[in-house]
Amino acid sequence: MKNRLFCLWQVCLTTLCLALLVCAPVGAQTLPGRQINPKTVDLYLQDSVQKYHLNGLAVAMVKDGETVFMKGYGQAGSDRPVTPQTQFYLGSVTKSFTALAVMQLVEQGKIELDTPVQRYLPWFQVADAQASREITIRQLLNHTSGLSETADEGVTNYKTTLTEQIRAMHTARLTAPVGSQYQYDSQNYRTLGLVIETVSGQFYADYLRDHIFIPLGMQHTTADPHQAPQLAQGYGQFFGWPVAREQPFQPGALPSGYLISTAEDLAKFALCMLNEGRYNGGQLVQPVTLKTMMSPPQGINSEYGMGWMITKSADGHKLVLHGGALTNFSSMLMLIPEENAAYVMLCNQNGLIPMFTGLQNIKLGLADLAAGSPAPVGPSYDGLYVILSLIVAVELGSQIYRLARLPRWYAGLMQKQKKVIWRDILSDVLLPLILFLGIPPLLNVILGGSGDWMDAYDLLPDVTLWLLTSFSLSFIRGMLRFIIWFRQKTPALTISAG
Repeated sequence: MKNRLFCLWQVCLTTLCLALLVCAPVGAQTLPGRQINPKTVDLYLQDSVQKYHLNGLAVAMVKDGETVFMKGYGQAGSDRPVTPQTQFYLGSVTKSFTALAVMQLVEQGKIELDTPVQRYLPWFQVADAQASREITIRQLLNHTSGLSETADEGVTNYKTTLTEQIRAMHTARLTAPVGSQYQYDSQNYRTLGLVIETVSGQFYADYLRDHIFIPLGMQHTTADPHQAPQLAQGYGQFFGWPVAREQPFQPGALPSGYLISTAEDLAKFALCMLNEGRYNGGQLVQPVTLKTMMSPPQGINSEYGMGWMITKSADGHKLVLHGGALTNFSSMLMLIPEENAAYVMLCNQNGLIPMFTGLQNIKLGLADLAAGSPAPVGPSYDGLYVILSLIVAVELGSQIYRLARLPRWYAGLMQKQKKVIWRDILSDVLLPLILFLGIPPLLNVILGGSGDWMDAYDLLPDVTLWLLTSFSLSFIRGMLRFIIWFRQKTPALTISAG
């Protein structure tokens, strides 16, 4: 079976998750100078990992120029505990690094923000030839290129190289005029990755290693899973419990979501970002450049800068953050500049339900704790899974019971009106067929992307298997009804013909 990512609508879900993080109350109001209490953080995370049935979690917190908390929880795999040095896929947190690399090259005079992409990639082409000539580097960084993940099947049609990935964008349609509005699209950052390679003369991974990872001492951060000996096993969730699953690596999507790092390394990155681009006496990027990256574009309704989402907490604190989500990994990097604090959260488990329940609550709680406030007590979602299990058991039991009653339906066939017979047959055949064919396009409309049943399985394996089993039982029952009716009707037709 072909392993696939969450598809592009999974990225949209990540964005929605971040929006919920912003809109939800962040707990008690913070006071300047409040400190992070490591013991409180530790107890909160121990409880959360157990409460939400998470397989593994690594967290780091920084405050006033130093790392004040760093610990792992749960398992990175069989007999491997999570530590601050355990490696995780970052998902879209990768975009913060891609943006930083671009802005370094801007400072070096090798890239100009308001210059069209075609200056660096002359063959760059989307479906609209005029737009292809107009899209600029700045617009790619701000996600204001006019491209969106709802109109480009290439977003999840992964290629083996970055060049192939970008060349395949020639069919991508714009869903807004160039530069007119914010529309999150991972293809923007994949294009930027190739621009980095073109102007620097280095592969994307090599440039980041030499100009970001080594200067920051990020020894366990890499762009190659084969160079990640401590990479955590990925997990999905099935009725609330972790299930080991393979995490595909997509080279063509590397600059938008496939860097690998640790809580320890990301804490160093966070310290650098909070310290105006300085780390250990070096200057990774100029303060004015960093300010540009952490500012949304003017004149556009957007909370996205360049590789960072910029918003405010309920009590008015500026939050600079980026989340990430792959099929089996979830991440969050949040800066709270006014408190000179930040946190990193890495988890080797994901899925639609944990994304909006347990993982979401942990992100909210860590935001409070990083700002020096007590974390709100989140509910346990065991009841949710119990209810889901009961619904599945009752519904499938009903399907099996109705299938077992077919002999009784056959016995009363002669007394049934023809329209009743066809109602029974068509309700069993057409309804599941319509739902089977209609649910993926519906998800595509609601969430964006090119969703299909494999994508649904990645997000909700338990619900997907339930629905497909239910549809199959109903369809089989309907076809058996038709065969029974047809066989009973055939002799009558033969006699009449004679």
